[in-house]
Amino acid sequence: MKKNNNTPLQPKSLIEKYNIPSPRYTSYPPVPVWKGIEQKTWFHLLNQSLKNDPSLSLYLHVPFCKELCSFCGCTKVITKDKAKGREYLDLIKKEYELAAQKIDFKPHLKEMHLGGGSPSWLPADELDELLTFFLDPQKFKIDPLSLELSIELDPRTTTYDQIQVLKKHGFNRASLGVQDTHEEVLDVIRRRQSFEQVKNVFDWLKEAGIKLINIDLIYGLPKQTEQTILETLENVLKLNPTRIAFYSYAHIPSMRPAQKIVERHGLPDAELKRKLYEVGKKFLLTHEYLEIGMDHFATSEDKLYQAYKDGHLHRNFMGYTVQFSKNLLGFGPSSLSSIDEAFAQNEKEYKEWKQLINDNHSPIIHGHVLSSEELKKRKMIMDLMCHFKTKADITELPDWQKQNLAALSKDHLIEVKNDSLIATELGKMFIRNICMAIDDTYRPQNRHSSSI
Repeated sequence: MKKNNNTPLQPKSLIEKYNIPSPRYTSYPPVPVWKGIEQKTWFHLLNQSLKNDPSLSLYLHVPFCKELCSFCGCTKVITKDKAKGREYLDLIKKEYELAAQKIDFKPHLKEMHLGGGSPSWLPADELDELLTFFLDPQKFKIDPLSLELSIELDPRTTTYDQIQVLKKHGFNRASLGVQDTHEEVLDVIRRRQSFEQVKNVFDWLKEAGIKLINIDLIYGLPKQTEQTILETLENVLKLNPTRIAFYSYAHIPSMRPAQKIVERHGLPDAELKRKLYEVGKKFLLTHEYLEIGMDHFATSEDKLYQAYKDGHLHRNFMGYTVQFSKNLLGFGPSSLSSIDEAFAQNEKEYKEWKQLINDNHSPIIHGHVLSSEELKKRKMIMDLMCHFKTKADITELPDWQKQNLAALSKDHLIEVKNDSLIATELGKMFIRNICMAIDDTYRPQNRHSSSI
């Protein structure tokens, strides 16, 4: 099943033209343009949605990390105080109870994902307690045969006992934050981990029967070259992960001040950054990985591969998923929730999140109710993000969007065929730019990560 990638490296002018801040489109409209939502409205719409479709996805945000990685853009709390774990468990349980009081239906749990921060910050017994609480059949209808359970793991803090807890609860997917395998790159981003640590966790997961394993890598970091990217991928492929997330480094020091540390070591320019991606992509395609949506590559063993092939791939705040549910509930600081018609966002700061819960208030502080036009545009943008194409009557778009699409067509990034807007092979690299071209909410001054 080897594939050939004959897409040439892009001219510097084209890369510079499209290297602009853009949303990552885990939602539409993007978070920076949400207009707010009242909690009463959110829970009313949530109940309506569950009545129509009782399926549910859960996201649990564990905010703690032992050390600060200077590249990271996640919401986290840096602490070695293990007493925080007990406090966090009590708080997130209470957050669930506060929400459950306002939910009229018993949802059918389809998937649950733990992210952070780092869920592996919690010791094995507390991780077990967290999972036991949320995987309680008294709270949700659960079919163990179809339930998708996944977790993000930091190889530096993951233990064998934690993996045994995951095995006990039936986890079938895990993601390891590796980023790079070169010591000089890891030193720059303050993530000191050996490849032996990564391999140990990988082996523990496979021994526990968790065979669907993703490796997170980042390109665009200081000290990276085309050769080091290939060496990192060669190292990683020795483990045979079923999925690789090959992310572009998002440099936003105005929002993440620790990233100024990364900046001191010199970031690659847009042209080099694109070359890093291109050599990585070509390597993966020639080693039987299929490009799926944005940033992701999977083997035929991974469910993501088949979902993409069958046209059933979906995208939400947890990223790409094969389990489609209209309802996603997030718990923990900064967690995001969504239903067909609305979004909700928890308080980001741990102390404020804690205070709201201790005062018996739901920590939802922001959100958005979608208009009928936004629902239509969301469908188009999510189709592009998942399948690189969408149904679109171009004649109905406003003139400024028609002009945007004309410019993209001139640069050979899109084709319009039979009322469909299709990203070309070249255009797949610029899929976020294509989405921006038809995004009614996009404003250049909104703060997003670079699109390349």
